[in-house]
Amino acid sequence: MSINLDRRKKFCLYINAITAKNDTTAVAAGVFDETDKYYIPTYKQWLREMELCLKSASKVYDLSKLFDIDTFLPYLSDAAVLASNNLVANFKPKRDGLYSYSDIAKSIEMTPLIGDLNKILDEYGVEVDEVYCEGGWFPIDSDEFIKKYNISKTLKASYDIIGIPVKFHLKKQDEGHANKTAPSEQRR
Repeated sequence: MSINLDRRKKFCLYINAITAKNDTTAVAAGVFDETDKYYIPTYKQWLREMELCLKSASKVYDLSKLFDIDTFLPYLSDAAVLASNNLVANFKPKRDGLYSYSDIAKSIEMTPLIGDLNKILDEYGVEVDEVYCEGGWFPIDSDEFIKKYNISKTLKASYDIIGIPVKFHLKKQDEGHANKTAPSEQRR
């Protein structure tokens, strides 16, 4: 199963549930109008919405079979600003002036996002294994981005935001699943 996070639509979550080769593809989706006005949540609100969406989806799907989360870096709100700042502060562009995909992925790993995702995913016995970036990317004006995406007031974007597809490969958690109970349940 995979999840696609998209902030261009009112719906935050699409679940593509493929559990076996001969299974049909079940996709949760909705009708939307991109011209509608809607509230763009803050980073913390977005995490809470994701948690609630997964909790609801877990009533229908076995989310322990989740293997990746696909999104676009700018949809990750505060994490996009932090990743872009980390990229410029900690990595050097290649000779062509562009950053490598692996450096962009490392800059995302340096944000609190992975820990925040793992807290949500813990309930289902999976965690982020690897961050993977590939595909065309482009700079997004930071001032425009901050106005549009409800970024925390304490964050400053020193550089343009990197617009790139991001995939979070997931893996089953290593410990605590002998009795098929998520580690979060075992601690209670």
